Amino acid sequence: MKNKAIFLLLFALLMFRVAEAQRSCGTPEYVNWRKQKDPQFGRLLDQAHDIIEHYLANKPVSQTRTVIKIPVVVHVVYKTAAQNISDEQVLSQIEVLNEDFRRLNSDTVNTPAAFKPVAADCEIEFCLAQRDPNGFPTNGINRVQTTQSSFGLDDKVKYASQGGADAWDVKRYFNIWVCNLSFGLLGYAVPPSANIDETFGIVVSYKYFGRTGNVDPPYDRGRTATHEIGHCFNLEHIWGDDGNSCTGTDYVADTPNQADETYGCPSYPQISCNNGPNGDMFMNFMDYTDDACMNLFTQGQKDRMLAAINNFLSFLTTSDACLPLADLDAGVIHIEGGTICSTSFDPVVMIKNYGLDTLNSLHIHYSINGNPPSVYLWNGVLLPTDTVTITLPTVSLNGGANTITVFTAQPNGGTDGYPDNDAFTQTIQVSLIGTTPPVFEEFASGVFPPQGWQVYNPDGGYTWQQSTLGYNSNNSAYVRNYDYSSNGEIDELLLPSVNLTTLTAPKLSFYVAYRLYTNPNNSVNYSDTLTVLVSTDCGASWQVVYKKWGTDLTTITPPYSQVEFKPSSPNHWRLETIDLAPFAFSENLLIKFRNTTDYENNLYIDKVNINVATAALPPMTDGVFAVFPNPAEGVVYVTIPAAAGPEAQVWLTDLTGRTLATTTLACGSVVPWFLPPLADGVYLLTARADAALFSSRLEVAARR
Repeated sequence: MKNKAIFLLLFALLMFRVAEAQRSCGTPEYVNWRKQKDPQFGRLLDQAHDIIEHYLANKPVSQTRTVIKIPVVVHVVYKTAAQNISDEQVLSQIEVLNEDFRRLNSDTVNTPAAFKPVAADCEIEFCLAQRDPNGFPTNGINRVQTTQSSFGLDDKVKYASQGGADAWDVKRYFNIWVCNLSFGLLGYAVPPSANIDETFGIVVSYKYFGRTGNVDPPYDRGRTATHEIGHCFNLEHIWGDDGNSCTGTDYVADTPNQADETYGCPSYPQISCNNGPNGDMFMNFMDYTDDACMNLFTQGQKDRMLAAINNFLSFLTTSDACLPLADLDAGVIHIEGGTICSTSFDPVVMIKNYGLDTLNSLHIHYSINGNPPSVYLWNGVLLPTDTVTITLPTVSLNGGANTITVFTAQPNGGTDGYPDNDAFTQTIQVSLIGTTPPVFEEFASGVFPPQGWQVYNPDGGYTWQQSTLGYNSNNSAYVRNYDYSSNGEIDELLLPSVNLTTLTAPKLSFYVAYRLYTNPNNSVNYSDTLTVLVSTDCGASWQVVYKKWGTDLTTITPPYSQVEFKPSSPNHWRLETIDLAPFAFSENLLIKFRNTTDYENNLYIDKVNINVATAALPPMTDGVFAVFPNPAEGVVYVTIPAAAGPEAQVWLTDLTGRTLATTTLACGSVVPWFLPPLADGVYLLTARADAALFSSRLEVAARR
């Protein structure tokens, strides 16, 4: 109910603004609503501001730039024929954007002489998509009929389930929704951050989109979309939304301080905030004047937009969405990789038909470790946009890291129309017998991940990387959870396999540093999670041996701070030790650290060490029944005299006599027994062989 009340209040304020003025950009009200709905949204915007400021402060003075092309999809969500605007109207809007962002608009002649030196060609262009998300041809216009009379600031227009249109992949398309907006609203935008989700883009009223067709003056020249895209690229309103106080800022140095928004089409100059003699830059696209009076972005605004694109939207600049489909176009989209336990490998690759023609034949070239490629001739039927999984002939690999590169050629015996998607390279780690401990890594080399280590980064976002902060050192490994844009994302750091059979009681130890961002006493608790997992079957299955989050994971007091965590003292670190004795039989043990995001703060690990336990097993001679260690943590070693028989039945009971676990152990040797999960306490371990019955009290410390 609280969020609903806030939303209604924001709409009431917007209604007041519309009643007293003309142009109405809903972005400030939208941002306030999102912050109330999701406090993390505000935090992400603050982070984005800091990132951009840092980027601009360290930007090279001179750099070569090429024109950035942004692929666009326009979702026309309509109920009436008037709302179902024509293709021509959509195309006219794309023309306006390209003119305004390249400073090719004819009304540049209206820019006052005092402002012309800072007026900028932003070197940003827009193109309607020619490929839809499934790879089919498109004109970049997605028409969706709705039963909704109008839409507001609540993003319902962005979801088919709520009467709107679902976004196309925001990593490939810049999404624009055109619909009937309520309350006289012209449009609104989502500012950029590290979290570019399915809501990112702009929403514009159909009456103010483009400069031909069904458009209403004085907003009939397409400048509403220009203005809102400015917000998507991190531009603020030119007056700083400060309510006429002259204290706000748009964070751009070459736009004059201005008291408030400007409506209509005033005469130049218009003085406010003691900004004479040139006065307000009311003709800037980020003011509120009529479309006919807008005509420039500044160099400072250009720099800010390019900073936003480079930091948060770079994937759009490499999208293939605007490339026309070729008749023949095949590509490799995946090679199964990871760690295997044999030098013999059957490469499994996935091929996609990106072209317009059905594929019936294809040459697949594959190369191992840079050696001359072999060729596999595939024949079959692969329809446009479909994929096929192909197992290539068996290849031989070396122990350790290998690379396999696969590329396609001669689809249907012809020339591939788009070769950029032809090749794919994957790393294959061959693990036969693991490295003999001790293993020690403090991430001090200039190579990351270290030799033999692997990083698993399924979402392509922030992941494990080298840090310049460590435990009594200048290096560690960390994940920038502070900048991570979403929760539940997994990033893993895998060690080279190890052979534990040479150790009597192996241990894994490492230093960890972590601090929460959110107060753990809040009603909504956020925390990133650190998990350590092991595998004895070459990664086919994994077992959790360590998992901490929240205040259990934090290593500093107080346990949270709403700044980016950077450990600056040895006291900010904690040593963790994990018992690997249950896996001492493994010649090929895999270990990995898993970071799971939850909007919180940076996580560091350092000085990863696999070695023998500090306490060694005592001598265990034949003829003595013994149990070690006692107290136990997950595993016990049992000696049963050889004279008792070939083997013994062993069982564990609590003090009431209830049986908790049983096993059979050989007599005459030291044998490990992996206990089930048990609570702390005292238990009774009993062994019965042919000629004897043995028993011992056993204290158990629950496995951590």
